Amino acid sequence: LNDRDWEMRFDFSFSSASNTGWNEYFYIMFNTAIAQVGQRCSVCMMLAHGANTQGNLNFVLPTSCSGQNSCGDTSVIQHYDTPFSWYISRDSSTGYITIKLYRRDLQEYVVEVESRQNWQFDDAMDNNMVPVGIYLNSMVADWQGVYLWAGGSAPSTSPTQSPTSSPTEGPSSPPVVNLPDGAAALPLSQQSYDDGELILNYYTGATNPSLVSFEGNEMNGEPMPGGRFLAWGFTGQAWKDAGLESLNDRDWEMRFDFSFSSASNTGWNEYFYIMFNTAIAQVGQRCSVCMMLAHGANTQGNLNFVLPTSCSGQNSCGDTSVIQHYDTPFSWYISRDSSTGYITIKLYRRDLQEYVVEVESRQNWQFDDAMDNNMVPVGIYLNSMVADWQGVYLWAGGSAAAQSSHSPSSSP
Repeated sequence: LNDRDWEMRFDFSFSSASNTGWNEYFYIMFNTAIAQVGQRCSVCMMLAHGANTQGNLNFVLPTSCSGQNSCGDTSVIQHYDTPFSWYISRDSSTGYITIKLYRRDLQEYVVEVESRQNWQFDDAMDNNMVPVGIYLNSMVADWQGVYLWAGGSAPSTSPTQSPTSSPTEGPSSPPVVNLPDGAAALPLSQQSYDDGELILNYYTGATNPSLVSFEGNEMNGEPMPGGRFLAWGFTGQAWKDAGLESLNDRDWEMRFDFSFSSASNTGWNEYFYIMFNTAIAQVGQRCSVCMMLAHGANTQGNLNFVLPTSCSGQNSCGDTSVIQHYDTPFSWYISRDSSTGYITIKLYRRDLQEYVVEVESRQNWQFDDAMDNNMVPVGIYLNSMVADWQGVYLWAGGSAAAQSSHSPSSSP
């Protein structure tokens, strides 16, 4: 903690259903004995009050209080149901700690503070101390993830970097939500299942919600072998509720964030089965397009590969190395061009900010006009593997050409 540069990231949000107002500070503790982890702070960041003077702070953002030890602009953080991240990094050459608040939906830093004192940490890295702790008083947060980058030099976390720009590749590159204006999130929750808008089936098409568990807005597969053979998807009604008026007459793009936990899987198996326009009792082991996982993608759907380039223009591709990575943040982007009915499927590495597979299915895919709870527009099945799903998102607009035609190797 002292001799290496490091950066920690804490993803969180404040649920409007769980809170009744804004209170006090975000208490952030450094190098704290476990019995002392409580209502105390090394740096107290704005929440309902402006950040206090502990830690010899220098504000870079907001600019309205640049260089001051306190700042009353709490409007930057007072947003319910909004994906935030704290980035906390230390420069080993000075001991200075930088704290940045990032809006993952806007891809923008909204607060940046440097604590200009030489913070030192216990050399014994054991279970007796907490390097970075967090306390909230009369509020609760939902925490979606905690990440670490530890390297020999951390230039991208330097306070001289423009904090209003999107993070560049390196430790400050989050697996961001990164969606166009007007995008909506679909709730991966027990309530969605209870309402009949989230279908959870066994490979046979029989309902089987025991294959997953919910935490926050995430759906995690039960570890192998218990969670295998899951087929799932949101119903037409769920997509309609999210703002998609028509599956045929409007361009749309859906995004599915996922990862394969090394703790939950024992190997790679078969395909990523992707189903289009499927009756809920038929959501099971079937596919309209089967994408590479342990086998190369098959020929269903009249596929044309753009990426990987090694099999461009072919209906099958054996390069499974692009997806066989545990504990890695991926996203499927599935979009439809209403003028042709063609569907484009892209696999995105959120940690690398790079598309690794792009396929166009060149046939006129049609969907039921009745957007109700009897059909699933896009369903997914895994055989002897389980995935953790971090989010499902929708963009529905009048023209998706710009979405589908941008460079597949660039950030979405």
